[in-house]
Amino acid sequence: MEAHVDTSLAEFELRYPKGLYAKARQGLIQKFTGLDSPYKVPLKPDLKLDTSHKSIEYYIAAMLNHLEARIDISLNNALHERELSYMEAIR
Repeated sequence: MEAHVDTSLAEFELRYPKGLYAKARQGLIQKFTGLDSPYKVPLKPDLKLDTSHKSIEYYIAAMLNHLEARIDISLNNALHERELSYMEAIR
């Protein structure tokens, strides 16, 4: 599963604890992602979470719900395939 955890650059800079974005803006660090080096956004993530708007708990729940749905679908598909194989075997 590919999850794209997104937020604005301004919000990310506020959250980033090491202060590297401030140093990059001062020109002390070159080719810094999001500033003078591009950030490549995933083209087709399975799940996109924009963390600018809600709590981390909300997004954790969203990820868990997405995973539970995928696991349930995978299990149902596997059971269905096994059932089909069994039906073919007893013909």
